[in-house]
Amino acid sequence: MQNHAHPNTVTSTTKLLLLQVTWINGDK
Repeated sequence: MQNHAHPNTVTSTTKLLLLQVTWINGDK
């Protein structure tokens, strides 16, 4: 594995985190 993250990986991770936050907030 490389020590630095690729922009695409960061974007994908951010999108997943945003989806989780949206799902949690929508479940309330």
